Amino acid sequence: NVIYNIKNGAPGAGGGEPASAEDLESYFKQEDEKFFAECDEELTKINLFYGQKIAEAQQKFHGLSSDVDALTKVVGKDGMAEAGNRGKGNNVVEVKKDRSEVKKSRAQLKLAFSEFYLGLVLVQNYQQLNGTGFRKILKKHDKVSVECVIF
Repeated sequence: NVIYNIKNGAPGAGGGEPASAEDLESYFKQEDEKFFAECDEELTKINLFYGQKIAEAQQKFHGLSSDVDALTKVVGKDGMAEAGNRGKGNNVVEVKKDRSEVKKSRAQLKLAFSEFYLGLVLVQNYQQLNGTGFRKILKKHDKVSVECVIF
């Protein structure tokens, strides 16, 4: 709508007195600057959000990695838990010496990694959707700009 408002707000677009080429050029140049400034502002917001989500994902990955390390230290070569060791991760895994607790800890860790992966997929989809949206907006802008030049 913003793009069409620029086109419809051009001098002489309302059926009134035709505008000079200089007036139209000045108008569209000014509106293009506003449009691209707004696009730049939105892109900055998107990039900040994306960067924040990536930083959160890195923190979560480090926490999960430390949980895996803790579980690996507790479980011996034969798969039995060693007494006295506990995980130091982000409380996803609380390791006990009991074999059933080790199985439960493994299951919790698998679930946590699955959720982590799904979160990464959502962030990737967000990035792709925003990229597609910006391409479409710019394509529409270019199309309307060409129509305005012909106009």
